[in-house]
Amino acid sequence: MNRLSVRIFVAFFVTLLLVLAGSIAIATWTLKERDARAANELQSAAEQAAQALALRGRTGLAQWAAAQQTDTKTAAVILIIDDLGGEILDRPLPPSLRAAPAEDIEDEFFVELPTVALDLPGARPMLHSEDGEHFELVPVPRDRGPLAALGLRESAPALLLLALVVTALISGALARSITGPIFDLQATTESLAGGKLDARVPVRTLRRSDELGQFSRSLDSMAERLASLVNSRDEMLRNVSHELRSPLTRMRLAIGLIRQPAQPSPEGLERIEREIERLDGLIGGVLDMARLDSGHADLLRERIDLGSLVASLAQDATFEAHSTGRHLDWQPPTDPCYIEGDPHWIAAAIENVVRNALRHTPRGSAVALRLQRSAEAIEVIVSDSGPGIAPEDLSRVFEPFERATGRDAESHAGTGLGLAITASVMRAHGGSVSARNRPEGNTTVEGLDVRLRWPLQSA
Repeated sequence: MNRLSVRIFVAFFVTLLLVLAGSIAIATWTLKERDARAANELQSAAEQAAQALALRGRTGLAQWAAAQQTDTKTAAVILIIDDLGGEILDRPLPPSLRAAPAEDIEDEFFVELPTVALDLPGARPMLHSEDGEHFELVPVPRDRGPLAALGLRESAPALLLLALVVTALISGALARSITGPIFDLQATTESLAGGKLDARVPVRTLRRSDELGQFSRSLDSMAERLASLVNSRDEMLRNVSHELRSPLTRMRLAIGLIRQPAQPSPEGLERIEREIERLDGLIGGVLDMARLDSGHADLLRERIDLGSLVASLAQDATFEAHSTGRHLDWQPPTDPCYIEGDPHWIAAAIENVVRNALRHTPRGSAVALRLQRSAEAIEVIVSDSGPGIAPEDLSRVFEPFERATGRDAESHAGTGLGLAITASVMRAHGGSVSARNRPEGNTTVEGLDVRLRWPLQSA
């Protein structure tokens, strides 16, 4: 039962079935009890009628019948049919009522009175007077409505109690099964709102297979994501403060050198200028990443020929690579590759990865730049020949200010935001970026492969 609506429907359906089954059982028992009382009442009435007939004859029997008819305490009206088939008080007989012949009566027994013989066959007692008259007593149930005929009038209190008990038990169990998880969710959300980011929904609620269980798992996932974001924010603030403090310290030292009149230092002004540029780039990178991650960046949605875009970037990167004794190996794709997105940000994402690879690949080696298309996606693959990254750092290399171990000292020349901005750009465009070390397969070349992946667009 993995749906809350099904659980509620089944609870109500089971309640109705139990109440119905209990009602049938109570009504059946009530009818049996009533039949037993009716049989005793008929026997008592037959004895009274026999005494009236013995004492005052037909007149006394008629008087008894009239008195019995007005006695509403009795369950049935006793009709008295004489030998001619007429009722002693001329009361109308039901159409279906037929007097049974005396010879057809079975299981008779006699009660001897002074002048009357009383036959009790069970359903229609017979009175035999000493004058030879025969009177048949026919009980006709009083008309008390359909509820009385079904035995519901007498069993109404029991039926009401049954309905109340069954409804209360099942409704209580249903309410407990619904409100319990809701209370757990409420407690978890209140803890999260109070700053306890480690608060989670209890396991008993997470294991539910209905909508409340799904909501609980979604809330837990949201709590984990929220905690991760807050922790990332705190770590980023610490890293930003560290990154800002270092250039500020160097700027103070440079200013101190400039202030020494005996030793003028033009290098100090150059240092200050470089640090100001570094701070400007750092602040700009933080703002760019914040806008991308928050969704507030004004991204264009244009159809882009990724081959042409990468070729333009490769031309600029080749010029820079030659100036540092490195080489960029770019091979244009044979088929056009189209994606949808903002050309400026996509170019920045690819350029960050290419520049990072050129910075880490040894002098005299090459960085391979490839663009390939598969049935599901388009990938830009950037491969360097550097020392790679420690396996434990691969999952964190795209986080802000991460300094992966295994890289050379030249890796610290940047702000530590390039790959983080690349990851933000890829997420904003519905793509992804990943890194892996080589060697893989049969190759023995060391280095790092970075893959930028976009969903494939139709040509």
